[in-house]
Amino acid sequence: MIYSQPDIITSRVTASFVYDTRQPAKNGIDTLKGSQLALSMGFSGLLGDVRTYQPNISYSRFLPVRHKKSQNPEVFAFRVQAGTIGSWSISKAIKEANSIAFVGGVPVYERYYLGSENDIRGYTDRSIGPIAPFQTYVTTRNVSVATNSFGTPVNAGTGLNSRDAQQIAALGNLTGFSGANPALLTSTFRFIGGDTELLANLEYRIPLFGPATLAVFGDIGSVFNIRKTGTQVINSEFLADDTFLGAGVMTGLALRNAPQLENSFGSILYYNNRVMTKGDFINEFCAQRTRLGCPVALPDVISQFYVRGEAQQNSLLKVDDALFRGIENYRSSVGLELRVQVPIVNVPFRLIYYYNPNAKVGFTEELPGIFLPGKKSGFKFAVGRTF
Repeated sequence: MIYSQPDIITSRVTASFVYDTRQPAKNGIDTLKGSQLALSMGFSGLLGDVRTYQPNISYSRFLPVRHKKSQNPEVFAFRVQAGTIGSWSISKAIKEANSIAFVGGVPVYERYYLGSENDIRGYTDRSIGPIAPFQTYVTTRNVSVATNSFGTPVNAGTGLNSRDAQQIAALGNLTGFSGANPALLTSTFRFIGGDTELLANLEYRIPLFGPATLAVFGDIGSVFNIRKTGTQVINSEFLADDTFLGAGVMTGLALRNAPQLENSFGSILYYNNRVMTKGDFINEFCAQRTRLGCPVALPDVISQFYVRGEAQQNSLLKVDDALFRGIENYRSSVGLELRVQVPIVNVPFRLIYYYNPNAKVGFTEELPGIFLPGKKSGFKFAVGRTF
């Protein structure tokens, strides 16, 4: 088992109120006029481990604008909605969950995301929201010096005196994200969603003929965090270094923390009763004592050693350092939507052309090396309606 996690139980009740005066148009496709107000309050924690509260509000309005007396007038419509979710207390089970499935005591699937034909139409599903740094470090224990990088460690034996063996083993005593010998394994980002959402949709609907309608739309919204939750730490079990991290990875991390040592061959080099530094290797084996004259193959007179042991991964989810975590990081989309009501299934099929004026897609200045999904403009096909 790599990660040990407890069973989590959620007990949730939701109270809701809906006031609806909407009236359908004669074509049976769109709404003619009226409004809808929907309020809800979710609460978890009277039983179970998850303890959250989640108020939401949504209001939509439909106003005939032109050809009001016809069966199918042109209609201006809008929707605004807002919601937030927080934890009123964090249970012991959640604190010890050792998982990024919870952010600040809130299940990650209950946090808010935007991006889809149901909210901001020009964006990829769930692509709008805070993106948190996710760094993984390594802690080691029971470190030994071996002549092989994988399989059962073969002790260095008589080829290494005890003083030098202790020196090399000390290089392999990695201390996670703190201590004297920290070891960063990977650094990336995770979509964690936000604890609060604001969304507005505007449409001008123009009936064309029969089951077809054209809509000019504008969508804008923001997903952000109003609560600070700190940095979450997720620790794995201790497992054999070669099968968990990969052959030679533990040695590579040790060498990265000792930049003075020669690291060209992915092992700790030992020659003439000493651990070789970069200067030692160049002076002893490189032509004219320059890096350009160094051998490609390792000379037989040099011994290669590896640090081996048990490794644990320590991951940090830096929620409060998330990018796009503020309300000012809104996204918008404008475009045209052709809807055709399909018989039998009785839902509209939609062809959407969108343009995202302030899109953050592809490789961005904020996230170099990370590709954000989506496009600046394009077409997409969908079923149903936004509101």
